[in-house]
Amino acid sequence: MKGMFLDLNPLVERDKINLRDFIPISIRTYQWSGKMWGFPYSGYPFMTFYNPQLFEEAGLVSPYALGDDWTWDAVAQAARRLTILKSGETTPIQYGVQFVWYDPVRLGIWVHQSGGGFFDNPIDPKQAKFTSPEAIRAITWVNDLTQAGLTSPTNNYDELITNTTAIILHGGTYVFGRQAFQPTPGQLSMPVGVARMPRGPVHNGTFFISDAWMITATSKSQEAAWKWLKFIGMDAERARRFAQLTGRLPTLIRALPDYVNLLPKGVLNGHTIVDATLAANTGVGVLLSPVAKDIRASFRTHMENVRQGTDSPEGALAKIQEEVTVQLARLLQ
Repeated sequence: MKGMFLDLNPLVERDKINLRDFIPISIRTYQWSGKMWGFPYSGYPFMTFYNPQLFEEAGLVSPYALGDDWTWDAVAQAARRLTILKSGETTPIQYGVQFVWYDPVRLGIWVHQSGGGFFDNPIDPKQAKFTSPEAIRAITWVNDLTQAGLTSPTNNYDELITNTTAIILHGGTYVFGRQAFQPTPGQLSMPVGVARMPRGPVHNGTFFISDAWMITATSKSQEAAWKWLKFIGMDAERARRFAQLTGRLPTLIRALPDYVNLLPKGVLNGHTIVDATLAANTGVGVLLSPVAKDIRASFRTHMENVRQGTDSPEGALAKIQEEVTVQLARLLQ
């Protein structure tokens, strides 16, 4: 990967591009060792997505209406009420909540809310922290809900629309572009509620994922590529149009005020997406390392053992810590 992409800093400085015109966290995602290797044009924060009909039928206050009272404990209470198991059956016909187990970024949100992180830095990490008290507390919380049978065994966002899962805690606004959600352009198939992530032991922060354009360092058309990048990423009207087509937020700040009006009809509380994006406790949703693929493989293997009930959170995290420490050490050799 080293040297693959052109450092955009000289072009930014030459053309007097003001990076303060863009969501700060999106810019940070593509900065490495003083270089800017990508120019962000869109993104999304992970949010709480919920089925308002199922909450109403269960007599529950919605995550949005709960505000700061939408906490880890509130998730557990709601999941118990919203998980429906027919008499004589062993598999629920409706689950309370859906997580993703395989991704250190998505599960890392709960560590972040506990005041910690899986790494000292998600960009070019040097130290793993999988055995920290914050990591153990976060994974234990997710596991307790899972072992209680309250979480969907799948990662299928469409379960929210088919009334088989009431809460999704691992998605971004790209879900609105799915066929099941928006079979007719501009109109969801049913109302979908959006709220900030539930509050953990320290805060209710989330992670923001940024999409970016890059220019290869070996390109013979770097100036043309840069011109095209500016055409796409630095014009407010084009940024709004992209947001309307994809549901993703424009990273260009002056295009943000119109974002909520660009969402399809049926999205409830869309303003919370912008609120979460700009919140001080929103972190960089990325794992950038030459050994990221190996790290993800270790994480996925051992977290799946926890999900299946064949290992404890502490035991699995200790194994991940040992393996990832070796992987990171290889970079120093």
